Amino acid sequence: MSEPPTPAPDDGTPTATHHWIMTIQSDRGRQATSDGGITPGTHSTSADIYSEVLNAMKAYVGSTNCTVIFYSLAPNAIDAPAVAR
Repeated sequence: MSEPPTPAPDDGTPTATHHWIMTIQSDRGRQATSDGGITPGTHSTSADIYSEVLNAMKAYVGSTNCTVIFYSLAPNAIDAPAVAR
């Protein structure tokens, strides 16, 4: 089985601005979980990204009738201060 496609290629920056995770189940019982990085376009919304990820995952499992079990979209940057050792 090959890896599912990563939707929405980034805009040329070396690191994607957001990280997504999705688990879906097809009407035939096939489950798939994947994650990836994405850099949304200037006018993209959270709903746009959800639709892109869902469509890519549906194509991966080979079904248009799927249920989303889990979805997360979060900024990719970790802004926590460095810990001194």
